[in-house]
Amino acid sequence: MSLFLYFFSLLSSLTIYRLSPFHPLASIPGPRIARLSRFKAMWVAQQEYQHLYYRSLHTKYGPYVRTGPNHIHIADASAVPIVLAAKPFRKSDRYLAFIPPHTAPSLFALVDVKEHSERRKLWERGMNSSALQQYRDIVIRRTQQFVDIVSKTGELGHNFDLAGWFSLLSFDIMGDLAFNGRFQLLKEGPQSEAVKFMDIARQSLFTQECFGMIPWIRQYVNFLPQKNKADVLWVRKFSKDTLEQRMKEGPKMKDLLYNLDYTRSLKFLIQLDEEHGGEKILPLPTLILEAGLTILAGSDTTGTTLSNVFFYLLSNPYALQKLLSEIDNYFSAAEDVYSADLKELKYLNAVLSETLRLAPATPSGSQRVLPEGSTGNGGILIGDRLLRFRWIPEGTSVQIHTYTIHRDPRYFSPDPERFRPERWLEKSLSTDPSAWIPFSYGPANCVGRQLALLELRTVICALLKQFTFKFAPDFNPERWEENIRDHFILAKGELLVQIQARDS
Repeated sequence: MSLFLYFFSLLSSLTIYRLSPFHPLASIPGPRIARLSRFKAMWVAQQEYQHLYYRSLHTKYGPYVRTGPNHIHIADASAVPIVLAAKPFRKSDRYLAFIPPHTAPSLFALVDVKEHSERRKLWERGMNSSALQQYRDIVIRRTQQFVDIVSKTGELGHNFDLAGWFSLLSFDIMGDLAFNGRFQLLKEGPQSEAVKFMDIARQSLFTQECFGMIPWIRQYVNFLPQKNKADVLWVRKFSKDTLEQRMKEGPKMKDLLYNLDYTRSLKFLIQLDEEHGGEKILPLPTLILEAGLTILAGSDTTGTTLSNVFFYLLSNPYALQKLLSEIDNYFSAAEDVYSADLKELKYLNAVLSETLRLAPATPSGSQRVLPEGSTGNGGILIGDRLLRFRWIPEGTSVQIHTYTIHRDPRYFSPDPERFRPERWLEKSLSTDPSAWIPFSYGPANCVGRQLALLELRTVICALLKQFTFKFAPDFNPERWEENIRDHFILAKGELLVQIQARDS
C-alpha cells in the first residue's frame, strides 16, 4: 500500500509540475497532453504522418510549440544556425534509439560532439572532390544500365514503376561504391535478396524512430515479437556478410571504402592501425552498423528524391518543358550527358532545390539538446525581434521542423505549396536560402550531399535526354503526396508511368 501511495504521489506531483506555470517551458504553447509525456509523440510517429501533424501544430500555435515535457518544435529559420551549428547544442538522446543493443554507435547515432567530429572527418575525406570524381564512373555505368531497362520497357509499352526502380538503381550504386558491386538489383529485379534487406532495414529504421520519441524504451527491444527480432538479426547478418566479403576481396577500384581505408586519422572502417599492432580501431559490430547505414541512407534518400523530381515535373508541364529545353541546348547527343559538368545547368539545379524544398528526404528534421550545465546561466535565447525571443532552458530537446519551414510563406512566396523552380532564379520571387535545409545544417549535416547531387543530376539528364514520360492511365497524381509517409526517411508509393523514346 505504501509503495502504491509513493508512486501515486510521485506521478501526481510530476503531472502538476509539468502542467503548472512554474515549469520552464510553461510559456511555450502546445497541446496540453504533450506537456505530460512523449507517448503522444510516439503514437504520432507510428501513424507515419508526423510531418503533417507537427505542421498542423505550428499552424495553430506558431513557430515555437511545446511537444513534450522538455521538448519543443521550432519552425523559425533564425533558430537553425543556433540549434544545429552552435555550441553547446548536441544531438539529443533520441539518436540512442538507433544503436542496437551491445553495439557502438554509427556516425549517425553519435551524440558525443568530439567523437562525431573525429569520425566525420573520415567520411568527409571519402566524399571530397577527388573521391567524387572516382565515383562518377560508377554512377555513369549504373545509369547507362538503367537507361537500357527503361528503353526496353518503353518498347514493350508496359507501365513502369519509376519509384520502385529508382530505389533499385540507388541501391546498386551504393553497393558499387562501398561493397565491390555485390548487389545486382537492376539485373535481378524485385526478387533480389537485397530487396528483402531494404524492406526490413526501412522498417527497422522506422521502429527505431518511434522508440526515439522515448529513448529509455529501447531497452525493451527484446520484447519485440519473434518475427521482428528474426528480421533484425537477418539484416545484421546480411550487413556482416557484405562487409566481411568486401574486407576479404579488398578494393577492386578506388571506391568509398578505399578512400576511407587509406586516411591517416582514425583508420576508419577496415583500416588497420599500425600503431596499435594491426588491430581495428572500431569493433566489427560497429563496422556492420556503419555498413548497413551506408547502404540504406545513401540509397533510399536519393531514390525517393528522384521519384519526387519526376512526379513534380510530370505534374507541371511548363517546368518540364523548360528543363527539356535546357538539356537539349546543353547536350548535342545523349552520350554527352556523361562527360559534361552538370552543375552548370541552372534550371536543373532550381528543379532539384524546389523538389527538396517540398519533399525533403528527412521531413521532420534534426533534434538537438541543450545539455544541463552547458551555458553557465541556465539557458539560451533563440529567435528574432519579429517572432520575439524565446528562452530555452538547459535540458530542453529542440527539433527543427524542416517540412514546416520549407512551406512557410515568410521564407518562400508566393505560393509556398506550389512547385515553382523559378523561385530559385528570379529575384521577383521571395526566397530565403537560409530556410532551405534538406541536408540539415552545421557539423552534422548530410555528409553525402555532393554524391547525392551527382547521382540526381546524372540520372535526370540521361533519362530526359532520351525519353518522354507521362503518368500511366491508372495512376492518380492526386494521391501521390497523400501516400507520402514519414518513416524518418520519406517513404513513397508507386509512380506508374508510360515511356517513349524521344526523336533523335
